[in-house]
Amino acid sequence: AGSVLAVDELEVTDLELSLTGRWLAAEPPADAQVELVGARARVVGEMGGGAAGDPVRVRFRLASDPWGLGETPVRLGFYWLDVVTGGQRTRALLGERAIDQLHHFMLGSRYGARVIRSERAAGVELLRPLGDDERGPYAQEELQRWYREGDIPLDEQAVYLQSYVGASATDSQVAIHEELRRTHPELTLYWGVDGPSSWVPEGGVPVVINTREWYRTLASAKYLCMNIDPERWFTRRPGQRLLQTFHGYPAKSMGLRMWQAKHFTPRRIELELDRTSREWDLILTPAPEMDEYYRQEYAYDGPIHNAGYPRDDLLVSPEAEAVREDVRRRLGIRPGQKVVLYAPTWRDDLATNWRAAEVVHHLDLASASRALGPDYVLLMRGHRFHSAASGTLDQGRARYLDVTDYPEINHLILASDAAVLDYSSLRFDFALTMRPMVFLVPDLDTYVGGVRGFLYDYRESAPGPLVDTADEAVRLLRDIERLSERTREELERFNRRFNYLQDGHAARRVVEAFFGSGLGEG
Repeated sequence: AGSVLAVDELEVTDLELSLTGRWLAAEPPADAQVELVGARARVVGEMGGGAAGDPVRVRFRLASDPWGLGETPVRLGFYWLDVVTGGQRTRALLGERAIDQLHHFMLGSRYGARVIRSERAAGVELLRPLGDDERGPYAQEELQRWYREGDIPLDEQAVYLQSYVGASATDSQVAIHEELRRTHPELTLYWGVDGPSSWVPEGGVPVVINTREWYRTLASAKYLCMNIDPERWFTRRPGQRLLQTFHGYPAKSMGLRMWQAKHFTPRRIELELDRTSREWDLILTPAPEMDEYYRQEYAYDGPIHNAGYPRDDLLVSPEAEAVREDVRRRLGIRPGQKVVLYAPTWRDDLATNWRAAEVVHHLDLASASRALGPDYVLLMRGHRFHSAASGTLDQGRARYLDVTDYPEINHLILASDAAVLDYSSLRFDFALTMRPMVFLVPDLDTYVGGVRGFLYDYRESAPGPLVDTADEAVRLLRDIERLSERTREELERFNRRFNYLQDGHAARRVVEAFFGSGLGEG
């Protein structure tokens, strides 16, 4: 009973969460530790007070450094309050005073927060720091109306960049950012971010998505650079130019083909075209042979820049080997250990909404790790639509790690010696390393026949052995050198066909094509 803590009050300010509570025992525990535990982070609190009859005060610094990249604020999400005493873990309880906070929104400079509970267990949800005029459907609709109709002047020197939904600056946007800093330092480079934990490169100005400042930035920036479709309310304002980079090599069905397969009505398809191809000023493809798919599937007749993807510049750069060694060191990988990247993609038929889906585990990491032994490290990279899990270590030495939240996929590609993939376009990026891939695709017929489908034959774009079972994949991975020899010629042919324009200078060409002629005008 001495380890039971009743939480009376919670407060969030900047990067600190403060708790006031009381022990539900005559003698307070001497060795208690209070932790804030979520799927994405665990923070140990700094305790004060707590003598018999006195309030317990705990402060949590809402920051961590899980990857050795420097301290960053913890991710948004649900966190529970645990008490650890004598090796035993119990959930803190919600006291009567804290129950009054259940419907109260707390606002700090970095986070919004609200008290949550499950049965009587106490926790907190960390949210974007949205004010009263920004929070909730009505406020968002009003901000969207202001975005469309408000008197917001165009800023000729502003660039807005967004990677996916803002969790981290990555993909082609980062390479474009660095090239713009080098060649056009007069520009202000804004980044749409999910929250305080989102990484933004040096020289970038973060704006939290859904805030008033974000709507203003999105409305005023002359140049917009995105890699996913914008929200359904979006429309480009007069004078703006939109560069759509996409976020992977075109291979799966998309656009009209996908919408029709999902039985979208003609009216809905028109609305989808309105917010996608009819807003594009320039799109990127990795090679001219891929242009036809965007022409067909998006009824697009506008300009196309088809000279490689900036997202892959790092993979073929002179810095690639140094990045590889640095990442392996920070992940705790010992010299001589072989690293296998496992990156299953999402399945449309498992989606719970248009940006979330259950993860598929055809490769059980624990079983595969045991079978491969201590000389191997497995890296689990979930799709961005998958929820993250905590990393796993084996007695201080990495055996398998969940790296779903690691901010830059190229780092993981470079750190790896082989990959187990399925239908993800990641295979086009990984092929540039000339390291082997195994394709674990027991559901290939189902995926092709009814789940998603491909623009062209999948087998011709999977440069490595296709296997049906995890045991087959593990058998091949036991001898990576032999697997590499077996797949080398296939990878060379693959890169000549699909990646022949990836020379490390795609970002420079894109910046010249999209920004070059327009800068300094107006």
